[in-house]
Amino acid sequence: VGPSTSSFDLGFITDFLANANVTQTLPDVLSWHEFSADGDDIPGNVATARALLARYGADNAERCEISINEMVPAGSNFVPAVHISYFANLERAAVDSACHSCWRSPCPPGAAQGPPHALGVISGITGALRVILDRTSIVRMSS
Repeated sequence: VGPSTSSFDLGFITDFLANANVTQTLPDVLSWHEFSADGDDIPGNVATARALLARYGADNAERCEISINEMVPAGSNFVPAVHISYFANLERAAVDSACHSCWRSPCPPGAAQGPPHALGVISGITGALRVILDRTSIVRMSS
């Protein structure tokens, strides 16, 4: 997995893949974080990443997965519309996997106070989205 940067840094990811191509150490999963207000950058960033994989990865490009391993900014933890926008953009971009960021922030009304909540893990973006919220309830959405 690599490089798992804190944002989609085009220069860094380009240099990373160019070096990985030369050293024959191309990743099986290309990963970065997405914290835009609504996830609208995801489709363009994924398209750019896939183009870079095609340029530097040759035969690896088709099998290299894209993982957004942290998404949704801290201020939007409990804003449902932001999450729906992120889910839609992940689906549009055919992202292989994604994880919701778990920020230390106030618990939602009625929730037990304590350590940060595990707000979610998103997997199986193609097809049904499974979101695990607060480790107990599962919400299913179909594309």
